[in-house]
Parts: sequence; C-alpha cells; structure tokens
Amino acid sequence: MLENGLSIDLTEIEQFIRGQGLGESVSFQNLVERLMAGDLTGLCSQLLSGLQSALFQEIGSGGRILGQILALGIFAAVFTSFSGLFQESQVSETGFFAAYLLLFTLLMTGLTQSIQVAAKAAGAIMQFMKAMMPAYFLAVALAGGSISAAAMYEFTMGLAGVSQWLLITVMIPLIRLELLMKMTGNMVKEETLSRLNDLLDQVIRWGMKVLLGVVVGFHVVQGLLLPYADSLKNGAAQKLVGMIPGIGQGAAAAAQMILGSGVLLKNAVGMAGAVVVFLILAVPMLKLLVLMLFYQCAAAILEPICDKRIISCISAAARGHQLLLQIVLTAALLFLITVSLVCAGTNVSYYV
Repeated sequence: MLENGLSIDLTEIEQFIRGQGLGESVSFQNLVERLMAGDLTGLCSQLLSGLQSALFQEIGSGGRILGQILALGIFAAVFTSFSGLFQESQVSETGFFAAYLLLFTLLMTGLTQSIQVAAKAAGAIMQFMKAMMPAYFLAVALAGGSISAAAMYEFTMGLAGVSQWLLITVMIPLIRLELLMKMTGNMVKEETLSRLNDLLDQVIRWGMKVLLGVVVGFHVVQGLLLPYADSLKNGAAQKLVGMIPGIGQGAAAAAQMILGSGVLLKNAVGMAGAVVVFLILAVPMLKLLVLMLFYQCAAAILEPICDKRIISCISAAARGHQLLLQIVLTAALLFLITVSLVCAGTNVSYYV
C-alpha cells in the first residue's frame, strides 16, 4: 500500500482476514484508506448493521436454551414440592437428581461449546496480533520511530505467544475445572470444595490482571523514553538538512511532510487493526454475553420455586460465561492497549 511514497506490505494481514471468513466483505487496505480519508460514518454504519443481525441471531438461540432450563427447573421443583408426601421413600430425591443430571448435562454441553468459542476467539486475536505487528511496526519506523519499533517489536511478538499460551492453555482449562467442581459440588446439600473454587477464581482473575498490568507497564515505561530518543534523532536530522544553503528550507519541509504522512499511515493501520478485532469478536462476545444474561435470568426466575442447588448450578454456568467473556476481553485489550500506547507514544516524533 502506498501513501505519499510510503509503502508497507499487508499481504499477511489480508491472508489472515480471509482465513477468518471476513475476506469477502472486509479488506484491510480498504479500511486503512477509508480511515486516512476520514470516512468514519460509512464504516460505523456497516459495523453496527452487522452487529444488529448477529445480536438477533444469538437472542433466538439463547432463548431456546432459556426455555429448556426453565422447563427442567420446574420439573425439579415439582418433585421437591412432593417431599412431604413421600417421607418414607426416595421418590422426591430421585426426581430431583434426575432433573439435576439433565440440567447438568445441558449446561455442561453449552459450556463446552462456549469454551470452544472463547478459545477460538482469543486465539484468533493473538494470531491477528502476530500477523499485523510486522507491518505495524514498519509503519512506526516510517513515521520516524525506528528506535521505538526495534525495541518494542520483539517484546510485543513474544508477548503475543506467551499471552496465547496463558489464556488458552492455562486460564480456560482452569475455568472448566472450576465450573465442573461447582456443578458437581451442588449435587449434595452440604457445601463442598468452596475454598478450592474461590482459590481457582482468584488465580484466574489475578492472572488476567497481571497480564494486562505487564503490558501497560512495559509500554508506559518505553513510551517515556524511546519516542523522545526518536524525536531527538529526527529533529537533529531535520536541522542539519535545513542548514544546507539554497535547498535547506524546502528539504526540511518535505521531510516534515513525509514524516507526517508516516504518522497518519501508522495511526490508520492501528485503527484498522482495532476494527478487524471488533469484527472478529462481535459474534463470539455477543454469544457469550447473551448466554450469561439468559442464565442469570433463569436463576432469578426459578429462585422462588427451586431448590437452592439448582439455582447454584445455573448461577455457576452464568459465572462461567462471565469468566470466558473476560478471557476474550483480555485478549482484545492486550491488542488494543499495545496499539493505542504505541500510537500515542510515537506521535511525539512528529509533534516535538
């Protein structure tokens, strides 16, 4: 792609987008060009229309699951309400366990599918990060941030690999284990494994916070040093060019214009990457969000009539979807924080 003589290779990014099934309607180069031209209205309307259709689709599928959960909850409540009539038998408890096992199977099936959705979405973000960062840091270098690009590139690529391993290989299996223990523990009236569940919950929450903290801390520290080194280098070069008799002022102005074009290109590439991330995550996040809300609604509706173990099981499923949603959001924030802080920091090379 060319902009005032500046060129970066977007082939790998375009191949990734096509691999995600977005290639027919989305072109990364087209996104960059529209952003550089300031055409935000058409871009936003296109994104919102796609989001609206995905929302209605997920509400329809989530509504069917909500109906099944309510039916099983009412079935369990009927048997529990007959406990006074069957004091000498196990009919009530047997009916409860039958309903609970059916509910457990339904929820675990849905959770397994949601885990796959979250893992695929988080993996796609990390893979897109690896595909985009070479072109993005080349744009940073063209914008006068060669020192910043060289220092940040290796860390960012290493971070993408470590983050993908932590989120998909460590955090998501921990979520699966925590939910399995919560749901199986609710089958008995006595609360079991609550301390272990709390420990796993803390490990998952703090793991994601620490990962975000490392990214923010690194880029903040680097942003306080490297962009000013680039600014000093660029400023010295422009002053030397400006001292050339006859053509100095014109050459300095041309250099400043090229540097400004590089900054615009860099920021447009970063913003286009954010748009692609939104497109990748729109459907998975809507699916997880709708299911989480529907599980919470089911627990609230059934609470007055159902055994507390049924409510705890449904609440655990809602909690699991909340954690999966946080995993996907963490993957997205890792990308967005990296791009936004690098964009903001390396703009110094133009303005100073």
